[in-house]
Amino acid sequence: MKRILILQDTELPKRSNDLLEVCNRIYGSEDHEAWLLAFSSDRENLPEGFERIILVQDEGILTEDARYICAIIMDLYSHHAFDTILIPGTWLGRMVAPRLAKQLHVGLVAEINDVQRNKDTLEFVRTAYSGNVLAGITMTSNPPIILSIKPGIFSWEPESLPKTIIQHYDKKITSPSSLTCLERKQRPVSYDIRDSEVLVSGGGGAKRAYPLLETLAEALSGDVSASRKLVDQGIAKRTIQVGQSGKIVSPRLYVAIGIDGAIQHVEGLHNVETILSVNTRPDAPICSISDVVVVGDAKIFIEKLLQKIALENEHTTPDQYTSDRGERE
Repeated sequence: MKRILILQDTELPKRSNDLLEVCNRIYGSEDHEAWLLAFSSDRENLPEGFERIILVQDEGILTEDARYICAIIMDLYSHHAFDTILIPGTWLGRMVAPRLAKQLHVGLVAEINDVQRNKDTLEFVRTAYSGNVLAGITMTSNPPIILSIKPGIFSWEPESLPKTIIQHYDKKITSPSSLTCLERKQRPVSYDIRDSEVLVSGGGGAKRAYPLLETLAEALSGDVSASRKLVDQGIAKRTIQVGQSGKIVSPRLYVAIGIDGAIQHVEGLHNVETILSVNTRPDAPICSISDVVVVGDAKIFIEKLLQKIALENEHTTPDQYTSDRGERE
């Protein structure tokens, strides 16, 4: 039986089970079991679908220390000889994966977004040359296979849930963590665009209308995101960037305002139900993949749409509106 170790997504723990879909695509009907290396004391937040969860007691430092996490994985590998190790492509995973591959003397395929079989050969697909090419990479090194997975690409649908064994990892690593916590501060409450059902996203053409994006997003019970152009100009925060160098999003509605739609940005859209684009150029690349295209000025469009929403809300009682907003908050 093949055995896979998956490193928990420490940013969004419950999304760790999406990597089970990668296991299914690699091994198909071949017998395999998935183990999760987790750093959480809250069992209710542990994802489903794993045969075994190895739980490491974390005091808030381990999930910041890539060297220490690698030491734990190396110790587990020495006892269980995993056939495959999957690392989420988060900021932490990007530090863990290459360190681990070097220590195990094997290859690494980073930031994959698909797994395909070409006859009897397994290919791991990732973007190359700034997102202009899709490359299929085969592994020729000895096991284990080490992959880092681009977040938001894969989605796992359970057919049946195995009985999960939770095992506590109590071993003291010879080289303790070199990080020291000097101070703790409460992180301000914010949203993650990967969880948003509705996104109002601004690009270079929305620079003049950017202050209105938040107003429109609130009216649509959604959130604001942005393209790389606005992030590079310092107008939007990198945490809300959509695209190859940002985050992969799957909202029900994606309102693309002033976004050209370069392939690097389109790479960030995955299983979006409806794309509505607003652009002065009807031949912009984003328009070719949009369900609805509005040709015109971004600022005028937002103002007109807000007026329309306000008119519709006149027919909604205050109690109804409060209830809807309360559920979202």
